[in-house]
Amino acid sequence: MRKLLLRTINHLSKWPLIGSTFRTYLAAAAVGESSRAIKAENFDYAFHVVQRFEQDEIEDSYLSHCQYFLGYLLFRGLGTEKDVSRAIGIFERAASNGSSDAIDYMRQRAKALKSGKHSESIYPTL
Repeated sequence: MRKLLLRTINHLSKWPLIGSTFRTYLAAAAVGESSRAIKAENFDYAFHVVQRFEQDEIEDSYLSHCQYFLGYLLFRGLGTEKDVSRAIGIFERAASNGSSDAIDYMRQRAKALKSGKHSESIYPTL
Protein backbone atom coordinates (compact mmCIF):
# COMPACT_ATOMS: atom_id res chain seq x y z
CA MET A 1 0.00 0.00 0.00
CA ARG A 2 2.81 2.39 0.90
CA LYS A 3 4.63 1.78 -2.40
CA LEU A 4 1.41 2.40 -4.32
CA LEU A 5 0.88 5.70 -2.49
CA LEU A 6 4.45 6.82 -3.23
CA ARG A 7 4.10 5.85 -6.91
CA THR A 8 0.86 7.83 -7.13
CA ILE A 9 2.42 10.89 -5.49
CA ASN A 10 5.46 10.56 -7.78
CA HIS A 11 3.18 10.48 -10.81
CA LEU A 12 1.17 13.50 -9.60
CA SER A 13 4.39 15.43 -8.90
CA LYS A 14 4.99 15.60 -12.67
CA TRP A 15 1.70 17.36 -13.44
CA PRO A 16 2.14 21.02 -14.44
CA LEU A 17 -0.34 22.77 -12.13
CA ILE A 18 -0.24 20.64 -8.99
CA GLY A 19 3.17 19.04 -9.38
CA SER A 20 5.10 21.23 -6.94
CA THR A 21 2.70 20.41 -4.10
CA PHE A 22 3.07 16.69 -4.66
CA ARG A 23 6.84 17.12 -5.11
CA THR A 24 6.88 18.53 -1.57
CA TYR A 25 4.91 15.51 -0.28
CA LEU A 26 7.35 13.20 -2.03
CA ALA A 27 10.33 15.04 -0.53
CA ALA A 28 8.76 14.87 2.95
CA ALA A 29 8.39 11.11 2.62
CA ALA A 30 11.96 10.84 1.33
CA VAL A 31 13.34 12.77 4.33
CA GLY A 32 11.77 10.25 6.70
CA GLU A 33 12.81 7.23 4.65
CA SER A 34 16.39 8.38 4.13
CA SER A 35 16.78 9.44 7.75
CA ARG A 36 15.69 5.99 8.95
CA ALA A 37 17.94 4.31 6.38
CA ILE A 38 20.98 6.38 7.42
CA LYS A 39 20.39 5.58 11.10
CA ALA A 40 20.14 1.89 10.18
CA GLU A 41 23.32 2.26 8.08
CA ASN A 42 21.45 1.21 4.95
CA PHE A 43 23.27 3.80 2.87
CA ASP A 44 22.49 2.26 -0.54
CA TYR A 45 18.77 2.67 0.08
CA ALA A 46 19.18 6.17 1.53
CA PHE A 47 21.10 7.24 -1.58
CA HIS A 48 18.46 5.70 -3.84
CA VAL A 49 15.69 7.59 -2.04
CA VAL A 50 17.24 11.08 -2.16
CA GLN A 51 19.08 11.07 -5.49
CA ARG A 52 15.94 12.05 -7.43
CA PHE A 53 16.04 15.51 -5.78
CA GLU A 54 19.58 16.42 -6.86
CA GLN A 55 18.68 18.90 -9.61
CA ASP A 56 15.57 20.47 -8.07
CA GLU A 57 15.54 24.23 -7.64
CA ILE A 58 12.49 24.68 -5.40
CA GLU A 59 12.82 26.57 -2.13
CA ASP A 60 11.35 23.90 0.12
CA SER A 61 12.65 22.67 3.47
CA TYR A 62 11.96 18.99 2.76
CA LEU A 63 13.56 19.11 -0.65
CA SER A 64 16.63 20.97 0.61
CA HIS A 65 16.95 18.41 3.41
CA CYS A 66 16.97 15.61 0.81
CA GLN A 67 19.69 17.45 -1.08
CA TYR A 68 21.73 17.85 2.11
CA PHE A 69 21.44 14.09 2.82
CA LEU A 70 22.51 13.38 -0.77
CA GLY A 71 25.53 15.67 -0.45
CA TYR A 72 26.43 14.04 2.86
CA LEU A 73 26.31 10.55 1.34
CA LEU A 74 28.35 11.59 -1.70
CA PHE A 75 30.93 13.49 0.36
CA ARG A 76 31.53 10.49 2.61
CA GLY A 77 31.13 7.83 -0.08
CA LEU A 78 28.26 6.09 1.70
CA GLY A 79 25.98 4.07 -0.57
CA THR A 80 27.80 5.38 -3.61
CA GLU A 81 31.27 6.30 -4.80
CA LYS A 82 32.82 9.27 -3.05
CA ASP A 83 32.45 12.42 -5.18
CA VAL A 84 33.42 15.54 -3.24
CA SER A 85 33.02 18.02 -6.09
CA ARG A 86 29.50 16.79 -6.88
CA ALA A 87 28.67 16.86 -3.16
CA ILE A 88 29.82 20.49 -2.86
CA GLY A 89 27.59 21.44 -5.79
CA ILE A 90 24.64 19.73 -4.12
CA PHE A 91 25.39 21.47 -0.81
CA GLU A 92 25.37 24.81 -2.67
CA ARG A 93 22.00 23.96 -4.24
CA ALA A 94 20.61 22.82 -0.86
CA ALA A 95 21.82 26.05 0.74
CA SER A 96 20.16 28.15 -1.96
CA ASN A 97 16.96 26.14 -1.42
CA GLY A 98 17.02 27.00 2.30
CA SER A 99 18.79 24.13 4.11
CA SER A 100 20.24 25.55 7.33
CA ASP A 101 22.59 22.55 7.62
CA ALA A 102 23.95 23.20 4.13
CA ILE A 103 24.32 26.92 4.85
CA ASP A 104 26.26 26.16 8.04
CA TYR A 105 28.48 23.66 6.24
CA MET A 106 29.23 26.07 3.39
CA ARG A 107 30.15 28.79 5.90
CA GLN A 108 32.52 26.43 7.73
CA ARG A 109 34.03 25.37 4.41
CA ALA A 110 34.55 28.99 3.34
CA LYS A 111 36.29 29.80 6.65
CA ALA A 112 38.52 26.75 6.28
CA LEU A 113 39.49 27.72 2.75
CA LYS A 114 40.29 31.28 3.87
CA SER A 115 42.57 29.96 6.59
CA GLY A 116 44.38 27.72 4.12
CA LYS A 117 42.92 24.36 5.15
CA HIS A 118 42.09 21.75 2.54
CA SER A 119 38.36 21.83 1.72
CA GLU A 120 37.99 18.08 2.25
CA SER A 121 39.11 18.42 5.86
CA ILE A 122 35.73 19.95 6.76
CA TYR A 123 33.17 17.16 6.97
CA PRO A 124 29.40 17.68 6.89
CA THR A 125 27.51 16.29 9.88
CA LEU A 126 24.02 14.99 10.44
